Amino acid sequence: MRASHEPPAPLPVDGAVAAAIRRVGAIVGGLELDCACRARVDEALARFAALEEARARRERILAARGELARIEGLVGLLAELHEIGAAEPDTSVFAELERLFLDVSDAAARAAAGMREAQTTPTRQEGHAP
Repeated sequence: MRASHEPPAPLPVDGAVAAAIRRVGAIVGGLELDCACRARVDEALARFAALEEARARRERILAARGELARIEGLVGLLAELHEIGAAEPDTSVFAELERLFLDVSDAAARAAAGMREAQTTPTRQEGHAP
């Protein structure tokens, strides 16, 4: 006898994983399982979703760390700015510094986007720990 029960909502923000969990949940939702078995399957899906959320968040953090390392390297190159005066005869140095600042900006924007995504990745659903 099938109990009236909805499959757990997919938790990860990660698109492909969320879609896969939704598909599995839809298939499982159509099966005639007894309540105890359905609860175990739902719990397994929720645990899988939590693991995938943690994986996605870890990837975002690692990517942001990579951007931080890139920024640190660029800041080292930007230290040349301390040695440049207003009378610098080689104006190409200003274009080079501009590109470095733009690279810092791009890296910071990528890191910020990853941190924004990490904020919107739930780490738990009511009743389910990660």
